[in-house]
Amino acid sequence: MGFCKQFGGLWWICWGWGAFAVGVGICVATMGTYHMFALVGVGSGIWIDEEWPRFMDQPWKSDSLNDLWGKRYHQVSPGHMIIVTG
Repeated sequence: MGFCKQFGGLWWICWGWGAFAVGVGICVATMGTYHMFALVGVGSGIWIDEEWPRFMDQPWKSDSLNDLWGKRYHQVSPGHMIIVTG
């Protein structure tokens, strides 16, 4: 909280932007890793293009939690989510 102390009573703004930046960083890192593996896999001829589904498929366009979790985001790592929540 050292950096956020300079904001005084508005320290929560600092934490909010920090949390947002961490979320964006995780999303960018995950997408970059996915696209790197897709490039190597498709470029080497091991897989064809159609075997790699769209990554996260524009989660901001979800109109329900079911749409977001079931179709747009959850396809990223359903195995890990089942282990964590199961």
